[in-house]
Amino acid sequence: MRSRRIRWSLFWLALATPAFAGYVNFEVSHVHPLALTPSGARLLAINTPDARLEVFAVGPGGELALERSIPVGLEPVSVAARSDTEAWVVNHVSDSVSVVDLASGAVVRTLRTGDEPTDVIFAAGRAFVSIAGEDALQVFDLATLAAPPLSVPVFGRKPRALAVSADGTRVYAVVLHSGNQTAVVNAGVIRNNSANLDANRLLALSLNDIT
Repeated sequence: MRSRRIRWSLFWLALATPAFAGYVNFEVSHVHPLALTPSGARLLAINTPDARLEVFAVGPGGELALERSIPVGLEPVSVAARSDTEAWVVNHVSDSVSVVDLASGAVVRTLRTGDEPTDVIFAAGRAFVSIAGEDALQVFDLATLAAPPLSVPVFGRKPRALAVSADGTRVYAVVLHSGNQTAVVNAGVIRNNSANLDANRLLALSLNDIT
C-alpha cells in the first residue's frame, strides 16, 4: 500500500509540474502570410496570435518600418493586396475575410465565408476564397460584394493555397488531401525501372512501366 501511495504521489506531482515547450501557441498553419502591395511600398504580414495585420513601410534600401497594426478576425492565415490601399485578410477561425483600408488602418468590410477559409486571390473582377472545411471555393463579385458568393465544389479534401495564371483566365487550387489517385513510390523501386514494380498496380494507374 505504501508503494502504491508513493506512485500516486509521484503521478500527481508530475501533473502539477509545469511543462516547458519550445512553442507555446497553437495556431492553424499559415498559407500566404506575407504580401507586397503592387507598388512595393508596403509589406503586409499577418500576426496570427494577436489577430492583427502588421503593415510595414518599405524603404528605398529594403529596410522596414512598422507603419500600423490593424485588428482583423481570429487566426488570420493569408493576406492579399488588391491595390496599394486595400488588403484582404483571410480569418480561419472567424470564418471571414477582413477588407482593410491601408490608408486609414481600419477594417472597412467583413465578408462572411464558409467553414475554415484559407486563402484569397483576385481574377476577372472576382475574389476567390478557398474554403477548407467545405471542400469548395467561394467566388465574390467585386462589383457587388453584398451579394451572396457563388460556391464551386472542389474534388478533394481541404483546398488551401490559390494562384491565378498570368493572363488571369485560370485559378489554381492546391488541395491538402487531393483524393485524385496521387501515389507515393519508393525511390529504390523507381531506379532503373526495377522489376519489383507491381504489374497490377501499374495497370490500375494505366501505366506500362515507370517511364
